[in-house]
Amino acid sequence: ALAGTEDRRHGAAAAAFAAFWKACGKQPLAEPPQRLATSEERNLAAENGMPPSWRVQVFHRVKREDLVVLTAPDGTHEFTTKAGLRSMGGLDEIFIAEKRRAEEQGLRADEARQSAAASLARRALYAQQRLSFVAQERNEREAACARFDAAFSS
Repeated sequence: ALAGTEDRRHGAAAAAFAAFWKACGKQPLAEPPQRLATSEERNLAAENGMPPSWRVQVFHRVKREDLVVLTAPDGTHEFTTKAGLRSMGGLDEIFIAEKRRAEEQGLRADEARQSAAASLARRALYAQQRLSFVAQERNEREAACARFDAAFSS
């Protein structure tokens, strides 16, 4: 009733929402999409060697240390501070196993990248050698044609 007296459109919107809430209010609400990590959270995760499947969130608090929430892949949360995060890395076995697996995957990716770079370098060298061989062969052919013309034109 109050909304209807202030503005007609506002009252209609409030009535529509009330009807929706009456029909669907008992159903659970959809989960909002996860927000992207801030640069501070990405830097903190990189500095402390967080596995990629773990999520780091930082909540700034007044007159207290910042709260850091670690979310495991299974959805469990660990609450700590930035200083506590540095000391926490060696405590949880699941965390250590995930970190080791991520480091091994990183090493394999680096090896594959280096192998691909070496392959590209070999291909570039081969292409350069082929071009020089083709140029040398063309020069030899032109010299042979010139000698043939000189021998038979006189």
